[in-house]
Amino acid sequence: MEKLTNILEKLELVWGDITLLVACYRNCLKLAAQKGIRTIAFPTISCGAYRFPAGKACPIALATICECLAENRTIEKVFLVVYSTEQYRIYSEHMQLTG
Repeated sequence: MEKLTNILEKLELVWGDITLLVACYRNCLKLAAQKGIRTIAFPTISCGAYRFPAGKACPIALATICECLAENRTIEKVFLVVYSTEQYRIYSEHMQLTG
């Protein structure tokens, strides 16, 4: 098990502003890379209490994470933490489709 050494706090985003969701992932990954963090975990940002639909947030999250990882090789692992079996299904299906 990996030891937690840093916590990056992010804002919850109300459903509707996709540019803020992209910026949230991008800025967290940029900061992690600057700090030399090699492993990071994200919750399904705003898909809980803020009701951002997981089916819409998932492809945005995956595309943004993949773009950031292609730009910066410092980060070696990204974990996506889901809150429900439905979110797990959505993220699993998208990850299988995108490879």
